[in-house]
Amino acid sequence: MLKLQTEQKQTNTMRKHMLLFTGAIEAVVGILLLLNPVEFTSGILIISGIALIVFGIVQLVQYFRLDPPQAAAGSLLTQGLLLLLAGAFCAFHSSWFLETFPVLATLYGAAILVVGVGKIQFAADRFRLHAAGWKGAALSAAASILCAAVLIGNPFPTTAALWLFAGIALLVLGGFDLFLSLYRPKTP
Repeated sequence: MLKLQTEQKQTNTMRKHMLLFTGAIEAVVGILLLLNPVEFTSGILIISGIALIVFGIVQLVQYFRLDPPQAAAGSLLTQGLLLLLAGAFCAFHSSWFLETFPVLATLYGAAILVVGVGKIQFAADRFRLHAAGWKGAALSAAASILCAAVLIGNPFPTTAALWLFAGIALLVLGGFDLFLSLYRPKTP
C-alpha cells in the first residue's frame, strides 16, 4: 500500500512538472506569435531545417564509416539524403510553409485536439482516484478542445486573424496550465 502511494505521488509530481513545462512552452510560443508571428514561424522553420541538415550529415557520416556489409544492411544513406533534402527545403523555402498556413493551422488544431484528449484522460484519472484538481483539468481539456475546433474549422477571413487567435489561445492555455500546475491542491 505504501509503495502504491509513493508511486502515485511520483506520478502526480511528474504530471505536475509536465503540465508546468507544457504551460510555459505554450505561453512563450503564444507571446512570440502575438509579437511577430511571421518572423517567429520563419525562425522556427529555419532552425528546424538546420537541425535536419545536421542530422542528415550525421547519418551520411555514419553510413560511410560502417563496413560495406553493415552499411548495406541499413538505410542510413537514404535517411541522410532525405534529412538533407527536408532540411534544405525548410531552411531555404520557409515561405512555402507560410503560404500554406491554413493547412498548417488545421494540423496545429489537430495537435491541440490530441493534447485536449490527453487532458481528458488526466481529468478522468483524477476524478476516479478522488483526487483534487480534476475540475480544473477538465476545464483545461474543454478549453483545448474548443480552441482546436476553432483552429480546425478556420473561420477567419485572414491569416493575420488566425495568427492572432493562435497566439491568444496558446497564451491562455499556457497560463491556465501554469496556474493548475502551481496552485493545484495537494492530492490525498
